[in-house]
Amino acid sequence: LYFAGHDRIFPEGYSQVVEKLRGDTRVLLQHEVRQIDYTGELVDVLTNHGSYFAYHVLVTVPLGVLQAGSIGFNPRLPRGKREAIRKTRMGVFNKVYLKFDRVFWDKDSELIGFIGGDDEWPEIVNYHKLAGQPVLMAISAGATGAKNENRSDSELIASIMTCLRRVYGESIPEPSGHQVTRWNSDPHSLGSYTYVPVGSKQGLRRQLGMQLDNKLFFAGEATSQFFP
Repeated sequence: LYFAGHDRIFPEGYSQVVEKLRGDTRVLLQHEVRQIDYTGELVDVLTNHGSYFAYHVLVTVPLGVLQAGSIGFNPRLPRGKREAIRKTRMGVFNKVYLKFDRVFWDKDSELIGFIGGDDEWPEIVNYHKLAGQPVLMAISAGATGAKNENRSDSELIASIMTCLRRVYGESIPEPSGHQVTRWNSDPHSLGSYTYVPVGSKQGLRRQLGMQLDNKLFFAGEATSQFFP
């Protein structure tokens, strides 16, 4: 199953979505949830800034955070949900953005592919075609993505530039700016996306999304059986 339509990019960032959806709702930033106690009529959500109480609580943290045990639950989550959390996996999908003073690559191409060597970047996205900026976005995923998280920004940039120079020549300029994601190391993510490993079933996602006592609910891409 696939979503209808094309991929979309929000040039002003995903914060636009949050701002639109929240309306007049108060959003608390810098509040890390430490424990969720759903033994009483009201659910007690303990954060680093004190407790908050509600009749219903929706948990949408990434699976990696649940696997790390960063949030305690009282009572303990049911065995089926604990097993689903343990058996489902988090994958790595990082991006390295390089900004240049000018576009030296093929302006009309969406992707620049490079294959040939151990330290390769097989998919580099032409961000100029998407957002009108002289930016390239290199993708780093899977086992290579995990390895690249341990490399410095300068090492990653040098590696990508080596690939680009083999395609466009030695005279291309150095980037004037860059940005690197490291979702596997981010304590509020601990991974980029979920996948069901070999030997397991998609039913794990259903277990991840099951509500508890009509008080504690779970959502997020890990709980989606069709569009994770």
